[in-house]
Parts: sequence; C-alpha cells; structure tokens
Amino acid sequence: MKPIKRKQILEIAEKLFNRFGIRRTGVDEIAKLAEVAKGTIYNYFGNKDGLLKELAADKLTDFEEMLEKSLKSIKDPIAKLNSAAIGHLSITIDNPFLSDKLLYGNYDEKIKAFLVELEKRTRNRISQIIDGIDPARLVSKEKKILTNTLLFTLKGMTDSILECVEPVTIKKFEKEIDLLIKALVPIRSAKVT
Repeated sequence: MKPIKRKQILEIAEKLFNRFGIRRTGVDEIAKLAEVAKGTIYNYFGNKDGLLKELAADKLTDFEEMLEKSLKSIKDPIAKLNSAAIGHLSITIDNPFLSDKLLYGNYDEKIKAFLVELEKRTRNRISQIIDGIDPARLVSKEKKILTNTLLFTLKGMTDSILECVEPVTIKKFEKEIDLLIKALVPIRSAKVT
C-alpha cells in the first residue's frame, strides 16, 4: 500500500472512531470517506480490528517519539515525570477511541494489548526517571510504589476525563499533574556540607 493511502485511511478511521466510537464505525464508512474500495481496507488491514490495531500501533510509536523528544531537552527529573505523565494522559485525551470501553470487552486480545503496552512503556519511562533521582533526596525509597501510584492515578484521571460531557484539553490537567508529581515524589532539599 502506498504510504499516503495508508495514512489517509488511518486518519479517516481515527476521526470516525473518535467521533462515533469503534462499534458504530463501519468499514463501509471508512472506505467511502477515504475514497478507497472496501476491499482495499480488507486487503491491507484484514478487517476493522486489523485497522484498529494498526492505528493503535501508530499511536504507541507517536507516544514514544513524543516522550523521547521532550525528555531529551529536560534535565530536572521532576519536570521529566511531569512530561511523561502529561504525555500518557494526552494520548487518551487526543485519541478517545484508544480508551473505548470496547477495548476492555469484546475486542480482540491484540487490540486490548495496546493499553497494556502503553502502561508498560509509561511505567518503564517513569521508573527510569525515578532511578535518575538521587535516592538520598527522595522521601520514599519505594520506587516501585511511586511508579504504581502515579500510573494508577493517571488511569483514574483518564477514566474521569472520558466521563466528562464537555470537551477536555490537557491544559486543564497540567496543574493537577504537577501537584500529583510533587505529592508522590517530594524531594528533600539537599544537605549542604
């Protein structure tokens, strides 16, 4: 498949999944708006599940690239945690289809794997960042607990966002994330000797 056509199909599918949900979006609608034959979608993606898996894989790649780029320019570990948390939350806000309850229910296990992989990648990033903080400066030495608590709280924030009636932007949650990070990873001031 030509990269331009693939991208066009995925963009249309994403818009429709986000607007109408996965269940109510059909391959016929995607094909019509993407100006391709229905068979083209089946040839390249297999079915709607295959299309959804491909779209989710692209979003994971985008997430990794965004994190890599933003974390390279940040030196402060607390600011890095903020960036990782905001990135994790942003992928859900910007792509509501990725948190569609269908992914937890009747959909193929490979599709549900997106959420597991997103959590795994976020967990690894957070763990790496916490490992970079001088242990003598952390109030808690339990890095695994800090990582889990941050992830569980982000999941709760994601669920709350999905239940909002009005449109939500990440800007509305930046202060909450900053407060969360400071509460979970309070840093003692370094002792001057």
